[in-house]
Amino acid sequence: MAVFALLERLAPLIEREVNLVLESKKEVENLSGKLKKIQEIFLEKRHSAIQQIECRQFFCFTLVQSNSAMSVFALLERLAPLIQREEFKRIESTSSVDSASVYGRSIDKQNLIQNLLTEGDSGVEIVSIAGTGGVGWNMNSIPQGVERLTGLWILSSFNVGRGSGKLGYLRKLNQLRGSLELILGDLSELEDLDDAKKAELKNKKYIQKLSITFRGEVRVDIMEALQPPPNLHYFRMCGYKGTHLPVWITSSVNYLRVLVIEYFEKCSSLPPLGKLPKLEELKILWMRSMKYVGNEFLGIMGTTQKISSAETRFPKLRKLCIYRCDNWEKWEDITGDEKDHLSIMPCLRELEIVDCNKLKALPHCLLRMASSLEYLTVKSSLCLASLYGDRTGDEWDKISHIPHIKVDSLEDINRKRLSSQ
Repeated sequence: MAVFALLERLAPLIEREVNLVLESKKEVENLSGKLKKIQEIFLEKRHSAIQQIECRQFFCFTLVQSNSAMSVFALLERLAPLIQREEFKRIESTSSVDSASVYGRSIDKQNLIQNLLTEGDSGVEIVSIAGTGGVGWNMNSIPQGVERLTGLWILSSFNVGRGSGKLGYLRKLNQLRGSLELILGDLSELEDLDDAKKAELKNKKYIQKLSITFRGEVRVDIMEALQPPPNLHYFRMCGYKGTHLPVWITSSVNYLRVLVIEYFEKCSSLPPLGKLPKLEELKILWMRSMKYVGNEFLGIMGTTQKISSAETRFPKLRKLCIYRCDNWEKWEDITGDEKDHLSIMPCLRELEIVDCNKLKALPHCLLRMASSLEYLTVKSSLCLASLYGDRTGDEWDKISHIPHIKVDSLEDINRKRLSSQ
């Protein structure tokens, strides 16, 4: 229905209401605000049949011509049938942009990249490419030439491998800061080692959070070349196919607070992580080749090592989580000089062991030395459930000093298995 026809039908109604309350000064003063509310509602409902400019003219007309204090609800009651008969269709709303309705962005994006990576001094200092029309979020690979953006601050994800970026692109990007994720494909050639050395990852001193995901074979010497910056606070490694962790994991990241190790399928032992002076949280997941955790994990390297009474292992560790290490059978307890002279995990508050079915027992002396331990959680671990699940017996007494203990019983585990089938 045309707007003017709608106005013609509304005019008598508005005139009647004006005459009824013409002398009501207070309500006349309120009319403007009420009609503005109607305008907002009406504009929200209008689409192709009524143009925005016409709607504004309509409401301007009513505000000027009427001194009515007709209530919003009464007027809406009169408008509702008319609006319904027009069958205004509301456009679907969404929090994301429909790419089909956006034109020209791909060309803009490509032009932007080309201009930024052009040889020569353009006088442009790049701070972040994330959020620039999708640049930095949606690219599958980093284009050649990005190494010239020496002022770059944020590069959240970097794909490395055949057909994508090279580690050497990072060499001059020493202003990178915040978080960086490296996604490494197959890096097994000698040229890949040279490229890893060129990256000079250890010089990226402003990066505090680093994640490395492995999606192919990566040589051990390449891994050693990827030494992270020393002031790193968070470090995650996922999918590494090597048999042991790099040496720098315990010698060059002394400010590390959180360490996450995931899907190290071939790694059979843990490095001396107890030497990390500021580590607060350690998560170990899916180390399927690990059968034994010895005192080397604490940083006690053999029986011939001279132990000082001032030494502390895992001095700041507050949370230790070990998940889904299917073949893990033994966690070595401490004895002798270690027990008498070392301080071990004095700040540990939480210990979680989940889906470690072959682990035969917990290291009782070690847990007693962890004097701050408050929460022990053991889930879906058959052998431990048989020892501690019924909360009775000598084995239970060895951990009963811990204030909050949650251990699945054998019945709990069997019930979960049946429900998952």
